[in-house]
Amino acid sequence: MCRACSSWFVDPAPTEAELRAFYDREHSQGRTSCGPDGAELQRRLDILTGRLRKRDARVLDVGTGPGTFVRAARLRGLRAVGCELSFAAFARRPGPFPAFVGSLDAVRREPRFDAVCFWDVLEHLAQPLDTLRKAHKLLTPHGIVAVSMPNHRSTARALQGWRWPYYEFASHGHLLHLSLRQVHILLRRVGLRPVYWETRGSADLRAAAFVRRLRPQPAAAWIADGLSGLLARVAVRFGFGNTLVVLAARSGDADR
Repeated sequence: MCRACSSWFVDPAPTEAELRAFYDREHSQGRTSCGPDGAELQRRLDILTGRLRKRDARVLDVGTGPGTFVRAARLRGLRAVGCELSFAAFARRPGPFPAFVGSLDAVRREPRFDAVCFWDVLEHLAQPLDTLRKAHKLLTPHGIVAVSMPNHRSTARALQGWRWPYYEFASHGHLLHLSLRQVHILLRRVGLRPVYWETRGSADLRAAAFVRRLRPQPAAAWIADGLSGLLARVAVRFGFGNTLVVLAARSGDADR
C-alpha cells in the first residue's frame, strides 16, 4: 500500500514484456472476457458521446481486446480505433476493425484524438501516471480521457475484505486498486480535470456470511434482498458503488 495516497498495488510490478506474455496466455486460453455486456457498452457510449463536441469524433480505445467497444463506437458514427498490448487478443476478434498492437508509445501524435478510453484497463498498468501523460499528449484541445475500473472503496470490497476477487492477480491481472478519489488525483496530476464521475452497483447481502448462517430462517433472504437495495442506493450516492467511471478534460478547457 502507498502510504501517501492509500492506493494498493502489486509489488514488484511486472515489466511490459511480462504483461504481454501474461495477457497473450490468458487470451489464447480463452480466460478473458470479450468486454462489457450490451447494456453497459451502450451506457459507456452514452456517457462519452454526451461530452464529445463532434458526432464523428476520433476515439482511441486502449486495451481494446477483441474490439467490442471499437465496433460499437463506429456504429454510432465515431471514428474509433483500438490499441492492444496482446497479440493473442486479436486472434479472438470476430472480424476486422481498425486497431494496432502495441502500447501508446506506438501511436502517432497526428491525427490527435477527441477521446482516449481506458475501459477496465488502467488497473492493469504498472505505470498508470506515465500512460495518462501520454494519453494527454494525444488529445485535441477539447479532448476527453475516460476511465472505468472496480472501485477499491466499494461496499463489495468492504464486505469481502481480503476475499475481494480483484486482489487475485492470477485471475484478474490487476496491478493496482484505486478509489474514485484516487483516480481523480491521478488525472489531475497529468493536467486533466474530472468533468463527470459516477459509481454503480453494490454488494449483494444475500451472499454475506452472516446471512448464509441465517439461511434456514424463511425471512433472512427477503430481508437481505431489501437491505441490498437500500445499500445500493446509498453506495451509489456517496461513491461506494462497485464500478467507477470518470471522464476528464484538459484542465485549460472550459466547462461544456
